[in-house]
Amino acid sequence: MGFKQIVSEYEKASGNTIDYSIIPYAPIRQKIISALTSSDVPDLYQNTPTESLALQAWNNQLVDVTDVVETQKGQYADAALQFAYTDNGVEKKRSYYGVPYAVAGLVNHIWRPLVEKAGFKIEDAPQTWDAYYDFFKGMQKPLRARGMRNIYGVGFTLSTTGNDSNNQINYFLIAHGGNGIVTKDGKLHLDDPKVREGVIKAIAYTTTAYKEGYVPSSAVNWNDSDNNNALHSKQIVMDIDGTISTRGGGHRQ
Repeated sequence: MGFKQIVSEYEKASGNTIDYSIIPYAPIRQKIISALTSSDVPDLYQNTPTESLALQAWNNQLVDVTDVVETQKGQYADAALQFAYTDNGVEKKRSYYGVPYAVAGLVNHIWRPLVEKAGFKIEDAPQTWDAYYDFFKGMQKPLRARGMRNIYGVGFTLSTTGNDSNNQINYFLIAHGGNGIVTKDGKLHLDDPKVREGVIKAIAYTTTAYKEGYVPSSAVNWNDSDNNNALHSKQIVMDIDGTISTRGGGHRQ
């Protein structure tokens, strides 16, 4: 059932009218900021990217929705609950300031034809983290030798704009053992040697790939759509993105 149909059926059954807008992923952020700046805010909005929830909850701009979450708390994954449970800096408390309704994962979107054109097979990709991405970096040289002069091996998002760069560094951080950087009690653990090592390795791998020329130079300015566009135009062999974000982007590993 589509959103418009849900709204229509609710309005018929309740007699209420819902004033709503359907807005693309990136522009919704601009509208959220504009609404908060002008104090002309909607009653409810989709929180994208998710970190904006923490910022707005900290500033006491969101309603505590614990009563809503509690009605279905047992059906949520722990990660979903952690995302919505955040600090209010004004009231000095932690509580639920969002109601989770969706879940996604970050996956590798790969052009199988490009892999094969470079003389490789996806099935031969190593099963350890850094070696896996080294495998795709290795395709850049043979593809350029075959006339694809502007192609890059990997599509890491290295900007400070949007959600993809945030998700990506989290994945690399977890892969390198730094997933305890913030515990469930909300405490930061940068003094933990394991966390510190994880942070260093996560940053070093992605930035080194960029500095060595395996990532497009424009990646430092990418928003959440630009890595999709780079893959669709076959500027990169693969990228890391949300579950269905890179639509039509080729093989998904």
